[in-house]
Amino acid sequence: MAVTGVLTTDDLRGILGKEKPSAIERWCQQNNVRYFRGPDGPFTTMDLLHASVGFIPNRGFEQESDNEWRDA
Repeated sequence: MAVTGVLTTDDLRGILGKEKPSAIERWCQQNNVRYFRGPDGPFTTMDLLHASVGFIPNRGFEQESDNEWRDA
């Protein structure tokens, strides 16, 4: 059963275009995205991704964010 809102390592590979788990972790660190280490590599949630840019679902942006997505 799939859990909605979870971005698996394979999801992150497809989104970021990075194959190595270490490259995905580096991207998450550089973009202030909290993540977890699973047996296949890093994974995160949509909520944690949103929080990294100050977005709160159903409320919009908490404050103006000066975060810019960085490509590792």
